[in-house]
Amino acid sequence: MLPDLTGSEPTPRLESCERSCALAFSSTCRLLRWQIAPWIFDHLYNWNRGTQNVWPKSLWSYPTKLEIRDRSVRHPAQLLVNHSLALAIESMQHLRTVTIRLETAIPTYLLVALSNCRALADLTLQQARLDGEDVPTQLVFPALETLIIRFGGIWGVLRDPAAPHDVAQEHRNVHRLLHMVSPRLKHLTLSGDYISLSFTEVIWTQLVSFTVTEHPPRPHITVPDLIVNMPYLRTLELCFTPNNAVQEYPPFRTGWQGHNWPPNLTSLSLSNVDWHEDSIFAAIPGGLKQLRLLAEHDLYDRTAPHRPNIGFQLLEEYPVKGFGLLTVLPRIPDLSALTSLSVTLGEDTPSSDLLYAIENKCPSLRDLQVRYVASERWRLLYTIDLDKLDTRSLFFLAFRKFQHLTHVTFFIVDHPFDHILGAPAHSAYRLLSEAPRLQLVTYKFGGYYNLGSFAPVVYAWDRALLDGPPPPRSIRHSSARLIVVPMPVA
Repeated sequence: MLPDLTGSEPTPRLESCERSCALAFSSTCRLLRWQIAPWIFDHLYNWNRGTQNVWPKSLWSYPTKLEIRDRSVRHPAQLLVNHSLALAIESMQHLRTVTIRLETAIPTYLLVALSNCRALADLTLQQARLDGEDVPTQLVFPALETLIIRFGGIWGVLRDPAAPHDVAQEHRNVHRLLHMVSPRLKHLTLSGDYISLSFTEVIWTQLVSFTVTEHPPRPHITVPDLIVNMPYLRTLELCFTPNNAVQEYPPFRTGWQGHNWPPNLTSLSLSNVDWHEDSIFAAIPGGLKQLRLLAEHDLYDRTAPHRPNIGFQLLEEYPVKGFGLLTVLPRIPDLSALTSLSVTLGEDTPSSDLLYAIENKCPSLRDLQVRYVASERWRLLYTIDLDKLDTRSLFFLAFRKFQHLTHVTFFIVDHPFDHILGAPAHSAYRLLSEAPRLQLVTYKFGGYYNLGSFAPVVYAWDRALLDGPPPPRSIRHSSARLIVVPMPVA
């Protein structure tokens, strides 16, 4: 079986994958086939095999994960998606997770087949097009708990302008689908491109997690109207990104005006929201456990035209500046219960004043993540050269003041990220030694895209790092570029 590299950006280097030394499964003994078949065929992809595009019936009882696509990352041939494939899917008794990525409208017979899968719990529609035939009104989906409908995917967020696209029909079909699954659904991720005014009519009796990703709804729908029928919501993520296709850029407004939050809400994420004036910050509930102030960008949207940079609004993002966060924190009534904070800064490093303000506002904080989108690449070095700071530095004094902080993450957002700044073990060593309560220091490196969709490069060190000598600095300057010296990770 060949791996499908759907988690990677398309590249010619991966177009040819061969396993000349592979052993035919049918040539192994019966006992071995019986023991390893559930493992080998647990995760399947559709693929053209001669004139057939369906797996043998003897394998239908094994898969729990399935990915359906009409074009492969590593092969230009069109992949068949037809009734035979749908019939096979409907017969997979243990199928729990399905991801669909089609360049054409999702056929209704495929949705019908999926709705009849008794064990299907997670359904993801990437680069979803739902502007085809009317979605049937009696789809079952008896076990569905998680639904993700994304406008973007591995090919980007832009649709072919030459292909006809019926937005009104798509909104009707999305509304019909959401209305049918709303009584059972617990987790929903939905691109704002699919949210129409009729979304506010759907009743969610079990939904605990709601994420609006990619672009804000058009026309604008206020956040109170989005969540008005979600009484049991615990996690709300408004991960808005700039919409280059229609030139709609941050800062975005939530339209919050004196409304009540769901009583069980414990996690809130805001991306590219106007931290200068939006009233949602003054209304953040006191029982919140997790807060994320982000500045996300569309996945792989690298060909879209960008306006000239204005201050720190790189690629039209809207990160919170350090001094801006100093004005935002006092406006939030109560963060005494907060245990996790993530913030995207458009500056070099968090100042000691900012760290003191966070500690004062969030006395229970255990996990702090700071993302950087510095305007110049050399500024990012400041975040990984903490060994140059004096022991009496206010930066370290501020970290020592945290009573419960055990994990700190520095997220270096760089573009392009093919030249990683290095594994800064020397800085992790210094921070762990200067802040005795810290248990874990993590460095992440990623590019400009929606960072929740594609894993960044991660380095992490715990206090065992202090058992050895201080690691050498792993990065040095060159007139042409940064030269990275390989460094083992503890």
